[in-house]
Amino acid sequence: MTGVSQFWAIGDRAVETTTSTGTTITLAGAVAGYRTIASVVAANNQRFPYVILGGSEWEVGYGTRTGATTFTRAAADVVASSTGGLVTFSAGVKEVWVDVPADMTTMMMNCRGDNLIVNGAMAVSQEYGQNAQTGVSGAGKYICDQFALNTNGAVVCTTQMAGGGPPGVPFNARVTVTTADAAIAAGDFCRIAHSIEGFRFAPASFGGANADPISLAFWAQASRSGIYTGGLNNGATDRSFTYEYTTVANNWQYFKIPILPDTTGTWATDANIGLILWWNLAVGSTYTQTAGSWQAGFKTGTANQVNGTAAINDFLWITGVSLVIGSVSVPIQMAPQMMPSFDQTRIMCERQFQKSFAYATSPAQNVGINTGEYFFSATGAGPAAQRSNTYPFRTRMRTAPTMTLYNPAATNAQVRDETAGADCSASTATGYEGGFHIATTTNAATAANFVLGAHWKADCRF
Repeated sequence: MTGVSQFWAIGDRAVETTTSTGTTITLAGAVAGYRTIASVVAANNQRFPYVILGGSEWEVGYGTRTGATTFTRAAADVVASSTGGLVTFSAGVKEVWVDVPADMTTMMMNCRGDNLIVNGAMAVSQEYGQNAQTGVSGAGKYICDQFALNTNGAVVCTTQMAGGGPPGVPFNARVTVTTADAAIAAGDFCRIAHSIEGFRFAPASFGGANADPISLAFWAQASRSGIYTGGLNNGATDRSFTYEYTTVANNWQYFKIPILPDTTGTWATDANIGLILWWNLAVGSTYTQTAGSWQAGFKTGTANQVNGTAAINDFLWITGVSLVIGSVSVPIQMAPQMMPSFDQTRIMCERQFQKSFAYATSPAQNVGINTGEYFFSATGAGPAAQRSNTYPFRTRMRTAPTMTLYNPAATNAQVRDETAGADCSASTATGYEGGFHIATTTNAATAANFVLGAHWKADCRF
């Protein structure tokens, strides 16, 4: 598709004529009583919604201005038309006007609330940055914040948050096969997971008579052409909805998945998992069901799933994920606008993961003194039990997190007496929703008011 600018142009009463027949439209002037399209689409490369009508031929889509009297259109930007695609218009006079298509208007009128996905643009990766993680297998290995790899069977993968996304969404989450699983057993799977907290998903009212439909949309690029599948579950994993989408290998494609409301089942409305989403590279029969309806059990795909782990270097990339309450998915042209800013997203991600390290530094031992570690003062001398004050988290966390300590000047998990240049012992951190404290035993060189320091990680991801 053409590049998606985030600077949209729209205006009333802009209608012109054209006699063009190709993909580039040359405008011939405003219809009497109306104004030119250039009067509302003022700059080259601006995007705008249009309608072209000539007799029985018509087209609704999104164009890109290339000059005061010209704009281009592409097949991927056509919303609807008399032919079902890009129209080859006949010779003769046609009218062109600026008009918001029904898909965008319907989505805006029916969508209730924000994008329920946290970090759908894959822009925040606190733990690993853009460093690839090799030899990944098993459960819960995070690619970037909120998106994890989940595997079972012979497959081994690398994961990475990387640049090079589709237009308007510059990052993506990548899974690449390094050890293939050519024969998928019933219990095998390789899938990307995203869990939504119950507080965020509660407005959908699932589990009751007033449940609303929800609508998923995302960009995907896969190494294979064919049917890929995904699914949604409640937190108890006893209610399942599965879906399918068809890929063309090595191309970014945008998919919109309407999802029926579920009026049964138990759906958390608190800090526990409200909804889980899955994207499969491969899935065995234990976890498949027919697509398009809510059913009992734990299923994440369908039997039509292509084996996207059959060969080394098979891959699946996803980004630009949105989930909205309502019956219409986010149109492709609005996808970038549904992604919050980096700072907003980072704050939302910190509800489940925080660290003391600089953003670009992965948590590790021995990263150096004065690199952002938490400092507190010794209250007494010599080997003695010490306890810090409670350090408040930047964002209140989902629940009490698991705390990990890192020595800034040695390869162990002990608090460092930075004044004496020696390690403490028996160092632990205890986390709460609002903050944490550290307990440690100082060494013989410690004196009152010596500076003690430690890096930390707080993790309450699902």
